Amino acid sequence: MPHVLVEVTEHHVNQIAVVLGKSSQARKGTAGDHARRVMRSVDADWTDRRIMSGLSSGEGLMYAARDPVFEERAGEDAEFQEACAGKGAAEEPTGRPST
Repeated sequence: MPHVLVEVTEHHVNQIAVVLGKSSQARKGTAGDHARRVMRSVDADWTDRRIMSGLSSGEGLMYAARDPVFEERAGEDAEFQEACAGKGAAEEPTGRPST
């Protein structure tokens, strides 16, 4: 399984990474490049669509990582069917809100 070594500990790609720090400081880009390299080797398309920067708030992060919303609606035969009421972030081309 793809991983990055931190000291002698393997950190596998099934872990969520968020890199935080003050703007223009703390080497966020350098740190993020390690995770981006591993993810690109697994799925370059996902890496291009889902690794984001510039999220300015917790709400922005939650919106970027949201799951699709499903609700039950009555179908033509009066039975309830599950329907998508809102796309998840991964279903949008850039993972950002459509305009």
